[in-house]
Order: sequence, then C-alpha cells, then structure tokens
Amino acid sequence: PYVSATWMRRKFDYGTLSTWKTGVPEWSGRAGVRFKHALSENVDFNADVYGRFSSNSVEKTESETLHYNNWQTANVAFGFDFGDEKQYSVTAEVLNLFDKRYRQDDSILEPGLHANIKVGMKF
Repeated sequence: PYVSATWMRRKFDYGTLSTWKTGVPEWSGRAGVRFKHALSENVDFNADVYGRFSSNSVEKTESETLHYNNWQTANVAFGFDFGDEKQYSVTAEVLNLFDKRYRQDDSILEPGLHANIKVGMKF
C-alpha cells in the first residue's frame, strides 16, 4: 500500500493582480496498492490499483474567475519488466474506471474512461 499527497498554495503577482487563486488545487494525491512478483529470473509481473484525487480550485484572471470542482479517479495497471537487467517494460492500464469528467485547468478536459499501453526501456 502507498499514499502520496501534495499540499500547495501558490501566489501569483502580476502587475496590479495579486492572488492566491491560481487554479492550483490546494490538495492532490494518489493512494493505492502495488504488487510485484518474480515470474522467472528475467521477468517480473507488476500490478497497481490506485486512486487519484484533487481538491477544488479557483483561478482568477484580470477578466474572470474560473472554478474547478474536486475530482477522484480509480485506475488499474498491469505489466511486465523483463530482460537481463529487467530493463524493458510493457504496461497496460485502464484509467478513470468510473468515467468521471473533470478538468485540471481551463485548457484541458481530462478524458473519461480510457486505456493506455506503455513500452519502456531503462538505460
């Protein structure tokens, strides 16, 4: 099991505008359970079931004030590390299992339920 959280307050000063309402959530983080099992000398199986979260935030600009609601997502990832030094990896993940619509800022609407396949190499 693991938990990571961030508490952040950010102040923006620009000309006559001075505000703590920068659009950055005061709290954000991740909590879950990771599992790793050696299948052989050169192959490990990995699993991660986790949630991500963010508190409400407000962004104030010179012309408007934008409000972002808090959000939570449930996610799962499975993969393999392999090679002589387990330097290669392949991971499949399904994110936002409950298809929650949310924004982290005014420019990007985060995707609903979606899947990724990642391929990596450590060197």
